[in-house]
Amino acid sequence: MEKRTIDAYLERYWEGETSLEEEQILRNYFREGQIAEEHKDAEALFSFFNSERDIVAQKAVSELVPQTQASSKAKIRHFNWTRIAASVMLVFTMLVGWNYFTSPTTTQSSVAVDEIQDPEEAYRVTMEALAYLSNKYDKGAKPLNAIKKVNATNIFNN
Repeated sequence: MEKRTIDAYLERYWEGETSLEEEQILRNYFREGQIAEEHKDAEALFSFFNSERDIVAQKAVSELVPQTQASSKAKIRHFNWTRIAASVMLVFTMLVGWNYFTSPTTTQSSVAVDEIQDPEEAYRVTMEALAYLSNKYDKGAKPLNAIKKVNATNIFNN
């Protein structure tokens, strides 16, 4: 067979665009034995296909896997139990959801807020709250002192 024709068929074969007739021509070409040197790499592939085609199974698959009537009944029984379990889970989920969304909402922090009538008492409570807030702010600002020391070294300035 002409080398250019085989090259074209091989190119189409690698692209997956050959017809069944063209693939048969390629198989016959590689089976004949008069193969050009450029096609030796493809010869191994086609000879592998030919050798694998001749392999015959010792037993049929249906002989290896027994089919019994009891196993199909067990599958049906199993399928029914899964339906029942899924239904129970669905109803349970719906009840939990209904309970969650219809229960009255409560806030986690319910602080009793009283109006303070005495101005001095209001001042004292406000100062306590500000002192608490200042204390928390100082605790959070302490790690930032290390950054101030790094900035003071001017290592990032060019």
